[in-house]
Amino acid sequence: MNCFAHSVRPIGAVSRRFLSSTSIRASAAESLSTSENGASKPARLLTWNVASLRSLLRKQPDALQALVDDFAVDAICLQETKLQEFHVPEFTDILDNYQSFWYCSTARKGYSGTAIFLRNNLSVEDVRYGIGDESADAEGRVITIKLPKSYLVTCYTPNAGTGLKRLDYRTQTFEGKMTEYLRNLASERPLLYCGDLNVAHEPIDLENPKGNSRSAGFTDEERSCFRELIKDGELLDTFRMLYPAKRRKYTYWNYRTRARERNAGWRIDYFLVSKEVKPAVGDCVHLDGVLGSDHCPVLLELNDQELIN
Repeated sequence: MNCFAHSVRPIGAVSRRFLSSTSIRASAAESLSTSENGASKPARLLTWNVASLRSLLRKQPDALQALVDDFAVDAICLQETKLQEFHVPEFTDILDNYQSFWYCSTARKGYSGTAIFLRNNLSVEDVRYGIGDESADAEGRVITIKLPKSYLVTCYTPNAGTGLKRLDYRTQTFEGKMTEYLRNLASERPLLYCGDLNVAHEPIDLENPKGNSRSAGFTDEERSCFRELIKDGELLDTFRMLYPAKRRKYTYWNYRTRARERNAGWRIDYFLVSKEVKPAVGDCVHLDGVLGSDHCPVLLELNDQELIN
């Protein structure tokens, strides 16, 4: 069953104590001051695998609101919420003046799940849950928002798993359906695609490529599927488009090995956009100073607010 909710709350004060990257906040503030001085206001979208929304907010009740306030985001896309349908009413009003959309796993409890928060003043023409794949749809992995001038899609791509037990399903079933689905959307209007895609595309995108050649997220099969998704420049990896040679910029670190302390990570969270969006891409930033999950948020700035209005 699909979960769907709207909410409106008055704006309140929020603690930002969990944001440890002051340089990132300073950059965001600088951008905001520019827009307030007369330049066109950019659109800001954020994606984050929260690795259990209940756990995150139990530790940091104002975590998401602080991101909204510090970075003035128009949309927040979440993966791995791990909520069941009956949990959703507890979370529909956690952000001030946002509408929310929820997709919960019915296949397993406390597993997978996605959500999107949009500013209340953004118009929504349609909402789609799933892509027509029975397994992925039962796990609540994909939400699509049809905006007046674009599609916004968030995805929590299935992990190939321990021993690569889901590799065949992922690469032979899910990836093909997802790629076809995205191409159909992109043929209609500009596409903004984000989420935990569970793949490090190139060796530069993880700390130890040689030691992980048959690890979930870096197999030849998974990387080949990602290359198929972005082939011919139909979809663009915004971070690599802007920073083609930047190293050791990751979005995921293994908790068990304390990998974040050593920055021994993986870049597996993305913003991909269709080619016509390329001129509007202003920046793509890993907010690696934001704690609370084994992933960090990724922020996309677009210099064309009309794409989401």
